[in-house]
Amino acid sequence: MNPKFHIYQNSPLSLIIDHILQRYHEVHRMQFANILPLAEQCAKCDDFPTQLLPFLQAFSVDLENHLQKEEQVLFPLINAGRGSMATMPVRVMMMEHDNHQVALSQLADLTNNLTLPENASSEWQQLYEILQQFRDDLLDHIDIENELLFPRALNE
Repeated sequence: MNPKFHIYQNSPLSLIIDHILQRYHEVHRMQFANILPLAEQCAKCDDFPTQLLPFLQAFSVDLENHLQKEEQVLFPLINAGRGSMATMPVRVMMMEHDNHQVALSQLADLTNNLTLPENASSEWQQLYEILQQFRDDLLDHIDIENELLFPRALNE
């Protein structure tokens, strides 16, 4: 388990969910609120990866759909003490987490592992900084759910 999450190892599931909602769901939404306008601006630059903007737009929609499923279906089940009945929703979320990890690999491919060209504008630099933070946050988000929340919820 990621050492960052040891403090939550014995916490009530509702506290873990609250942490996920505030630290990851809200943050991912704010990140994409910045990422998409920056990517639209950067898409006008020479040498900007042509497929990056449509990729980010699709990733944003996919992630938002995933977050809504967690918020509207899975987390209410767990908070109601019915996590042991959530096998199928957990399986779906974990499959989507796998898809998100594949998307992060595609992001790395599209951006040469977030490597900026020498002539990158300040907006392009800012975009890649936010994308790096998003990547790190999403991996942590997946870890806390897959390694801590889901196993505990299914066993309670």
